[in-house]
Amino acid sequence: MRYSLDGSPHFGCIRASQSPAFHNLPHLKEALPLFSVLCYFETTPFGGKTSREMLAENSPDSHEQIRKYIRLTYLIPPLLGMVDENKIAMRPAVELSYLSESEQTALHEMMEQEDCTPSHAQAIKMRRFSEEGKLNEDVILSIMQEEKPNQKEQFRMPRERISKYFPAGTPAQKIEDTIIKALELYQRQRRHDRER
Repeated sequence: MRYSLDGSPHFGCIRASQSPAFHNLPHLKEALPLFSVLCYFETTPFGGKTSREMLAENSPDSHEQIRKYIRLTYLIPPLLGMVDENKIAMRPAVELSYLSESEQTALHEMMEQEDCTPSHAQAIKMRRFSEEGKLNEDVILSIMQEEKPNQKEQFRMPRERISKYFPAGTPAQKIEDTIIKALELYQRQRRHDRER
């Protein structure tokens, strides 16, 4: 089922380019990014083109961006609101829109409990499980508890501090491997010194 921003079910389609609001779209999109969701509904072909194709010709948004906005209309209102508040990015939101309403509700509850949002990779994984009929609360929790690449703690060091130890143009991975080997050797030496 499709929803509008106020949370009410959307049963019909509108031809957005005929809406007076469409002409103010650039300004409204700045004030409320998901205003587009209210305007971009797919209709049956009109003059050989869908409304999405017509809108792409008369809008700053691409055909693909309009498709994504339309897809967001399948999100339950709480998730749609999180997209509007920039708590969920567009790409994961599009993937989540393919989940059933009950799966989206379970996900939203899990997000509230765990205070986290899914990455694009996690959203794709949930969609895949959903399509296979295997997505449930335990699977959602398991996916949401996976460590995201941007959550891994990283150590950074200015290259100038280590550049004298490596020839110019040495790849970063080679530098990292050499430093790890040096630290392993250092650790073995310290252990050996302590055992004396």
